Amino acid sequence: MRESLWRIKIEIDYLIKFTTISEHFVKKNLFLSLLVSAAALVSPLTASAACGATACEGVIETIYYTQNGTIYLGTDGDETSLNCTSVANVYVTVPASNPNQNAIYATALSAKIAGEKTVIRIVEGSSNCELQWIRLDPAS
Repeated sequence: MRESLWRIKIEIDYLIKFTTISEHFVKKNLFLSLLVSAAALVSPLTASAACGATACEGVIETIYYTQNGTIYLGTDGDETSLNCTSVANVYVTVPASNPNQNAIYATALSAKIAGEKTVIRIVEGSSNCELQWIRLDPAS
């Protein structure tokens, strides 16, 4: 199961590295069926979500990408527990200026499709709950 998720992440990373943004979205749609098929093979376990002052551990429920390039991530946890101001009391943000935005997006998308648990760490005190890092925690 863990190997399948990493293989998916490698394919997404390859797309991001070697294509332009518009090509990326076209090719992402082609690989979406592959990702969904791989995720169907993995039976997701029910995860218990928890948010503390600095991080949330749980399943990503929502990903949305805005026109200005900001990514919003929502988990099944209570983001109001974080030591930052969450957008609409739900979302952690990844601004377009983040140099690791593509890798963060690929990791979040892989976790969302597979229904796997993640840990997301925020920048404490940030006005939009800016994400510092994300870790994929597939079930063992």
